Amino acid sequence: MMTENAKEKSLRNYLAELGIIIPSTRNRWRLVESERLEILLAQVHQQMQQQIIGRKEHRPAIPRRMQRIHHKSASAWRGNSKAGLNQPLVKGQTVTYDDVLRLRSQGTDLRLTFTCNNRENVLFADDESLWRSECCLPERMLLDLLSVDMSSAQLIMTVENLGAYVDIPLIDGLILIFAPGLNCQPACRWVSQYGKDIPWVHFPDLDPNGLTIARQLSHSLARPCRIWLPDFWPSAHQVNDMIGAEKHAWDTAPNCPQLRQLMQEQRWIEQEVLVVDYRCIAAIQRLVSHSGDEIALIELKENSI
Repeated sequence: MMTENAKEKSLRNYLAELGIIIPSTRNRWRLVESERLEILLAQVHQQMQQQIIGRKEHRPAIPRRMQRIHHKSASAWRGNSKAGLNQPLVKGQTVTYDDVLRLRSQGTDLRLTFTCNNRENVLFADDESLWRSECCLPERMLLDLLSVDMSSAQLIMTVENLGAYVDIPLIDGLILIFAPGLNCQPACRWVSQYGKDIPWVHFPDLDPNGLTIARQLSHSLARPCRIWLPDFWPSAHQVNDMIGAEKHAWDTAPNCPQLRQLMQEQRWIEQEVLVVDYRCIAAIQRLVSHSGDEIALIELKENSI
């Protein structure tokens, strides 16, 4: 132990800044655990040698104590945030991507128990969805998740587009999860870990891109690829031409016989159009009540329509 006094203040501040000592009790400090002390001393020694051979740094650069670190921060410490050098800086450190899982629920009794400040806390997703329109779960919060209970959940639906996700009507027993095509892994991880015993369906754009994303989700979840096709889709308000470089051709799409008409006409339907339609509420109610009439099964092999 080292007792603080004015004479040693400068040294104490320097050692604390390096992370070599940490507060113990009032006016007293102690060395960090031996494993970390070894790492710190090795880094100090290396950087002091660099100073001797001509480097101009006044103080050695040492990473502070961090239980978790963003992958770009770890890479930047090694020279370039875009270089992909995202391994932990010290043993036991967790590298994060800091995605945010967005979900909406109603009448599911979805309860998440997690640790925060050395105590257990409970988040009620149904209440969050009612009060704040959705429940947002940052990756670092999910790392502290202890348990998930959803005794009244009847269906999990992943939704491709943000507009459809926020505007789709909530029905008792339904959990909606935002799963954008460019980054659906947070949704897949959550469903795989906590929704194994609950039926799952995906709601995509009715186009080749949407069906491809649905198939990717089913691969990640190791589940049959089921998509929601509300029965009124043939009379949807807008049916768009297949234009734009970002659109794949129907002959490259996964097999879905129910959409053969769209393929023949080389058209597509955005899911937001279906959500805004007045018939959507009744269709969602039928879906959650486990009616399979409006679910299409997509083959996982690479066959086209």
